[in-house]
Amino acid sequence: MPILITIATVSYLFVGGSKGASASFLDPGALRKKLEELPEEPTRTQALALADRLDTLAREYDMATEAAMIAIGAEVQKWSSSASSLIESLREQDQVRGRVLRDLVQLRHSLVEMLSPAQWQQVFAS
Repeated sequence: MPILITIATVSYLFVGGSKGASASFLDPGALRKKLEELPEEPTRTQALALADRLDTLAREYDMATEAAMIAIGAEVQKWSSSASSLIESLREQDQVRGRVLRDLVQLRHSLVEMLSPAQWQQVFAS
């Protein structure tokens, strides 16, 4: 259940909140391309550094999710598994994903503070 909640939250915050947008917080490559279109100034350089951090976070999130799926898959196949053993098998991955989610929210907040409303529109408008 924690996996589904995390996936739903991330999807809502970073994809659902910007439907039709040409850049997404879950697609660091597309975000980087849109940020590269901004005028060359310190804000652009800082925003690109955030895109690099986002790329790292996306990889961490993907690895933690994959590890969680493997762990629960192995645990659920055991005849003796229980709800508590299934939850326990996900605990470490949930901590990693929780940290990544907090970092993603902070990164988005930093980008909001960094970009002007016009720049935000240029990056995220469809």
